[in-house]
Amino acid sequence: KKPGKYICPYCNRACAKPSVLKKHIRSHTGERPYPCVPCGFSFKTKSNLYKHRKSHAHAIKAGLYICPYCNRACAKPSVLKKHIRSHTGERPYPCVPCGFSFKTKSNLYKH
Repeated sequence: KKPGKYICPYCNRACAKPSVLKKHIRSHTGERPYPCVPCGFSFKTKSNLYKHRKSHAHAIKAGLYICPYCNRACAKPSVLKKHIRSHTGERPYPCVPCGFSFKTKSNLYKH
């Protein structure tokens, strides 16, 4: 072990942090400790699992609803409908007295 370095026992690669070494060792062992339960896929890093969960493929397997503008996955059609308004600018809830419109019914009630 070099001062301040962590060495891979498989290839002698030096890593600055133990967490980096742990991730690197998975390239040798094939360990994939981060499973996506709905899909059955597993990943070597949390960040890869996170990227996957945001993906179109995950959403389809998990039975989620996909935004046609940005591929965001939503659990319910009503949530997707509200999300789509962030792209379209639709404001379907008008205040009759003043004429201002809102994206959600709850914002109209707050007004």
